Amino acid sequence: MARPGPRRRTPPCAADHRGRWLPRCRLGAEDAEVPADHPATVAALRQHRARQAEELLAVGIQRSDGRHVFVREDGRSYHPQQLTKMLASRAKAAGVPVVRPHALRHGHATAGLEMGIPMKVMSERLGHSSLAITADIYSHVSQAVDQAAAAQIATAIDGA
Repeated sequence: MARPGPRRRTPPCAADHRGRWLPRCRLGAEDAEVPADHPATVAALRQHRARQAEELLAVGIQRSDGRHVFVREDGRSYHPQQLTKMLASRAKAAGVPVVRPHALRHGHATAGLEMGIPMKVMSERLGHSSLAITADIYSHVSQAVDQAAAAQIATAIDGA
């Protein structure tokens, strides 16, 4: 769907999986925060950060920016396109499908909704400015979940 107005650089979160134009996210990709509240995730990130700080310190660099999970050998952050290339390279080496980072975000949201996590919770985890944005993007998941719910209800009624 073409969008009106002059051509501008599209932020990474501006189009959904079908290529439809969406309202601009309130955070830039470089500022997005990912909720990491599962103890195993938090522990893995802390281990990574500690190892990273040790490696940087070993070459005389004190990490000044604690915001980024992945940084270069000199402590500077990567350009997002470089991270995309690195992800593709690692995926190929592992023999798994190559996907863009945004597809991982979409997969996270889809899996959560299909598992029954409320739309409001997923909307907050994704950092969407409104529930309507999440509902518009993931309405196909809601339909699948609705069909599964209908099947469960029908089974319960038939079995009663």
